[in-house]
Amino acid sequence: MADHDARIEVINRNSPHLSTVKSLGDANSKTLGFLPEAAFDACAEKGTILAAIAGTTCVGYLLYRVARGRASITHLCVDSSERRRGTARHLVNALVERTRDLTGIGLWCRRDYEASKVWQRLGFAAMAEKPGRSRSGSELTFWWLDHHQPTLFSRNVLDEGNPRIPVAMDACVFFDLIDERSADTEESKSLQADWLCDSIELHLTDETFNEIDRAKDSRQRRRQRGLAQGFANAKHDAARFQEVRESLRHLFPPTMTPSDESDLHQLAKTVAADIPFFVTRAEDLLEKADKLYDKFGLTIIRPSNLIVELDLLRRESEYRPQRMAGSLRKIQLVKSGQENLLAGLFQRDSLGEGRQRFIRQLTAHLASPTKFTCYAAYDEDKAPLALVVYGSAVEGILEIPLMRFARSSLSPTMARYLTQHSILTACKEKRAVVVVTDTYVDQTLADALHESAFVHEGGQWKRVVLDVSESKGQIVRLLESMGGTLKSQAKVFLEVADGLRKTPMSDVTRLSEFEQLLWPAKIVDADIPSFIIPIQPRWAQHLFDEHLAGQELFGARADLALNSEAVYYRAKSRCGLAFPARILWYVSQHDDFSGAGSIRACSRLNEFLVGKPKDLYRQFRRLGVYEWRDVFQLAKRNVNNEIMALRFGSTELLPKTIPWDQMQKILTAQGIRSQIQTVTRTPNELFAALYAKGKQ
Repeated sequence: MADHDARIEVINRNSPHLSTVKSLGDANSKTLGFLPEAAFDACAEKGTILAAIAGTTCVGYLLYRVARGRASITHLCVDSSERRRGTARHLVNALVERTRDLTGIGLWCRRDYEASKVWQRLGFAAMAEKPGRSRSGSELTFWWLDHHQPTLFSRNVLDEGNPRIPVAMDACVFFDLIDERSADTEESKSLQADWLCDSIELHLTDETFNEIDRAKDSRQRRRQRGLAQGFANAKHDAARFQEVRESLRHLFPPTMTPSDESDLHQLAKTVAADIPFFVTRAEDLLEKADKLYDKFGLTIIRPSNLIVELDLLRRESEYRPQRMAGSLRKIQLVKSGQENLLAGLFQRDSLGEGRQRFIRQLTAHLASPTKFTCYAAYDEDKAPLALVVYGSAVEGILEIPLMRFARSSLSPTMARYLTQHSILTACKEKRAVVVVTDTYVDQTLADALHESAFVHEGGQWKRVVLDVSESKGQIVRLLESMGGTLKSQAKVFLEVADGLRKTPMSDVTRLSEFEQLLWPAKIVDADIPSFIIPIQPRWAQHLFDEHLAGQELFGARADLALNSEAVYYRAKSRCGLAFPARILWYVSQHDDFSGAGSIRACSRLNEFLVGKPKDLYRQFRRLGVYEWRDVFQLAKRNVNNEIMALRFGSTELLPKTIPWDQMQKILTAQGIRSQIQTVTRTPNELFAALYAKGKQ
């Protein structure tokens, strides 16, 4: 059968071919890696399974993920009777067409597999290699198919140095991984699939060695100890362990068995090691999951669920403002004499920075207060969490020669906080570009900078900041003019201008990306979906943690903004929402809140989901604002009632609120009648008029 006889279909949960896809995956799990049935279902829900259909038969499939701006192939499988007929190429070509807006397509593949010979023929390039997870020691090759996106939207395809999600495993999972005989260990063994090699890092606490010691056979003990050495060690703080152990003791029986004692120690040592995820098949530990998360932010999860929710867990590990809200207490100016203390925390010796060099640089900045301002963030125990230095010597440019954070599981969250803080500072000071000149930017900070639309150019990270609302053509001319004025940064201005100029008005997705790149600028003639969304005053007031006074919304202090994204729950409705989109927040009228009954802020809608309250709450609880009782109440106290979650970010408080009567006057002039009791779609001209009114 020729390849053109097969058609490509996107598989959803109701597809009659989903069962065949699962069967093909199971039959080829030895080379593909075991994937739980729930993972196939989750991918079908997302529409990330492509199937080759010949007549009425599924003869192959491609399963992929989208994360960090690129597609990653998890499975490419063709029925043995249909191989060498072009089916694999047909599937890959279909994926290429579906992911043109991403940077490209990548995957890891073992060199000793027959499939490794296919990728070059399909247009992929072998970019790197690393040792595999198999005991035979076979190597993995990273294959990459580049979509040749503009430099503005590209990133390091290998993400070299990008930290994997740290996951501690209990002893039963470890014993599953080293048990070659049992067929009941597939769920745990799925954690060692090659496609996960750049996503998770499995850790063992030293309590596992106590469990190994219970084996009666000395040869078995020696073998298991040797295999345990192949996993990362979850190093923990002894004092913290004792503290957490006492806090968890009440969750276990008054009289504990040796197994209970080990379970308690496993959990306490995982928390003390600052590892956010613990994987187990033990039901009694899984039942404790909610209490462990609420108290310590530790997610206890089954191996199969970890794989199904991998991208969600990565997001949770990288951005946890709820946890940082409990740590960050104040930001204040650095004083002379603190250099040695700060060097011990923020010097980057792993990147080759010497201690004396760091101290000399910080001392020089402190000695020039008219040119540099040095801030440090502290936790409740007055321990420094972050250090940032702003330079103002050049008009129009905010220079950042130092941007550092203390090492912890909250490092990615802090990196995003510092990045957001710099953009807001540039807006406040009317500066057109932020330039991070710090020589020692690690991968965690690089990821945060890239996520906030910084461009890496000439060894520096740069971001244009435009506080204007103009047409595409006017913004292009403004960028070109700024490139002529700020000649030292001309390249980044002109590159953005050129990319925007070449983007057709029909490419709404790319125009939305440029708007994000230039935030808070608005391209007013771009047909980006825009909505007015009503929000209750109590949520408008407390949307970001009020204990930090860190809300960007509704009168909060921009210089303490913490959340680069947030979530708002509302009743499910047919409202025509789309994303990415713009949101104008209308704070509904309430006598107990001053400033209510007006449009107060503008955000970018990044995603909206409809689902059961427990599912949505668990997905977004890391953002912190809502408690379960709030979400449950919204669902009318019925766990089966579907509600809606809106994930948004890039929020700006409008300088001038738009009261109800003024808003209605503008709506009426545009021919729209609405009481704003639900989501209201706003035409382009209406959004531009309302936004301009709020920016006066």
